[in-house]
Amino acid sequence: KKAPVDHISILALGEVVVDDGIQKTHLKAPATYTIPANTRAVCYSLTDCVYYCIHATDETDVEELKKIY
Repeated sequence: KKAPVDHISILALGEVVVDDGIQKTHLKAPATYTIPANTRAVCYSLTDCVYYCIHATDETDVEELKKIY
């Protein structure tokens, strides 16, 4: 599902290529990357990695969050 707002990803360990449909970006940890709103990003792991996606929101209703994300 496409996120309605930009969101941050954090590569804490390892090496990946992120393809957001606009560009392919090679990342080596530690690194951050902003995934643009309304895009689908694919993360290809080149090594073992720890990768986080962070979606900032004020929404606290789990059912609403399921609808959004």
